[in-house]
Amino acid sequence: MGNAFAFAARLLSGLPPPTLDPPTRVEARRAVALLPLVGALLGLLAACVWNLAARLWPGEPLVHAALVLAAGAALTAGRPLGGLARAADGLAAHGAGGDRSRAFAVMRDPRRGTAGMVALAVFIALQLAFLGALPPALAWGGLILAGALGRWASAFTLAAYPLASASSGDPEANHGLADAGPNEFLIATVLVIASAAVLPTRGLLIMLAVGLVVGPAAAAVNRRLGGLSLPLAHALGMVGELTALACLALRVQ
Repeated sequence: MGNAFAFAARLLSGLPPPTLDPPTRVEARRAVALLPLVGALLGLLAACVWNLAARLWPGEPLVHAALVLAAGAALTAGRPLGGLARAADGLAAHGAGGDRSRAFAVMRDPRRGTAGMVALAVFIALQLAFLGALPPALAWGGLILAGALGRWASAFTLAAYPLASASSGDPEANHGLADAGPNEFLIATVLVIASAAVLPTRGLLIMLAVGLVVGPAAAAVNRRLGGLSLPLAHALGMVGELTALACLALRVQ
């Protein structure tokens, strides 16, 4: 189980611990189930950064938000954001008349196109806005929950839809991620429900909102491309996290 957790952390950061052994297919499948746990721990670290920033710069929510974003990018080596940019470039290439193989080839290219850069800029601006509007009372539980829900969305993507790269020799499919299925998603859901306990009632409602956004989005991408990829899983995870932050920032009068 320890190696599965380490591989889950690697999926989110791209920086494996020095002692990480190559995962077996079973461990890779289990890693998908543990993604929300890794997300919750990253959220906890983000909450610690928020708390420290609030003490050093009281009354400056945008400063708190910017430091949380910077810490998140550092902890994950920017991998989820990179997945978002690659996914945007791949979808743009497909929309411009390319076939699905072209779209997935673009997603594997480390270079960034215009669509990817625009998507990153818009996404980071929205993250900054919602984090800045986050009520202080919800910062601790909200950041933990948002981290868990974002990775729950990624787990759903990997468990519910085929990795289209499985037939192309893409290394990501050979780690066993393509073996993830309903059992792994069920475990991931249990972990998220446990995380939602930090915000009783509201947490479950936000979980429902994330599902209502990410579920149809993943289905639409799957219909368009005939499968998904790890960058798309990262991108949908970021969409799930942003949805959670948007819900947390709501202040209904």
